[in-house]
Amino acid sequence: MKLNFDLFLKDKRHLLVLLGLITILLKTSTSNSPFFIENFYSNGIFIPIRYFLDYTIAWLPIPMVYIMIVFLIYLIIKIITKNWHKNTSFVKNGINLVYSFVASISLIIFLFTFLWGFNYNRPNLETKINLNLEEIPIEELKAALVQQVKQLKLNRAEFVDSTESVQQTHIPIDLQKRLKQQLNFVMKQCNYEVWGNPRVKNIYPKGLLYRWSTSGFYFPFTGECNIESDMHPLQIPFVMAHEMAHAYGIADEGECNFFAYLACVSSEISYIRYSGEINFYRYLAVDYKNYNNKDYLYIRENLPLEIKNDLDEINKSLIKYPDFLPKFRKISYDSYLKTQGIKEGDLNYRKIVKIVLSLQKSQKRKTLFQDTHQ
Repeated sequence: MKLNFDLFLKDKRHLLVLLGLITILLKTSTSNSPFFIENFYSNGIFIPIRYFLDYTIAWLPIPMVYIMIVFLIYLIIKIITKNWHKNTSFVKNGINLVYSFVASISLIIFLFTFLWGFNYNRPNLETKINLNLEEIPIEELKAALVQQVKQLKLNRAEFVDSTESVQQTHIPIDLQKRLKQQLNFVMKQCNYEVWGNPRVKNIYPKGLLYRWSTSGFYFPFTGECNIESDMHPLQIPFVMAHEMAHAYGIADEGECNFFAYLACVSSEISYIRYSGEINFYRYLAVDYKNYNNKDYLYIRENLPLEIKNDLDEINKSLIKYPDFLPKFRKISYDSYLKTQGIKEGDLNYRKIVKIVLSLQKSQKRKTLFQDTHQ
């Protein structure tokens, strides 16, 4: 027995696999204990992790994800060369190699889960603010879409002439700071504690993230928020705030969209408010289009010219970089979200519509929509 245990300890891969299995077991067993995760992890273990990443790695001038990719390539090459021996059979080499990769994946699962992934198990927004999410009838969805067009027209007129397009020059120099402050405030309004000082970095070359069907991502291993470097100015505030919400421990994509929207529309800067409103319009439009495409196209065609132009410009920036593997990305990310406990998968992004419209019908609207300035 002692000999077997010594052999077990000698091969570190066994320990890594065991670590991965224990992590999966912990993640699964705490899926029904959201308030335990909230108190013990999100407002406990996660706090020093957040501060450590924010005041070490995040200070680097380039996205740390570049270095991590290079390290991952090096690790793969090292695993192959170390576990493939000339004097060993092909089958034995293959088994040895596969087991080494399983051990490496187990380590990644452990790091991902403890650095951020447990946040998938914390209480959802509906529980935190005692909100009943309702299915939105089609007539209410259409009414919301029509009202949103009016809101867009008003917001846009506050900072740019109807004949002008929105440019990079409209972006405040201190955009990150302003969004961070407002995001902190609105999250606290929704009973979330906020920790750390996350930073947003641009990913190059231009279009790289668009080619993978995304505008940004949060990287738990470095604590950094990363966004597409060639994004249209009207998307930047919303996407920035979305990724920062992830950094603050919000895992649900729809809830990150909601916090991004709330942080934007409650800003004192009209350009930032308009970014929040036009991105919310786009989610409303997708939902209504799925119900009644013909009527949606009529509404879209009859939008005020300046708003139609803004939406067209956003679309142009997106289609400029065609996706590499759109179906693969959609299927893989949908599966990933479902394994993390988000039942609706990729559709989770559109949860923002239910949250906002349900809030608008509740008494909580006054607290969250009208009293969100610091």
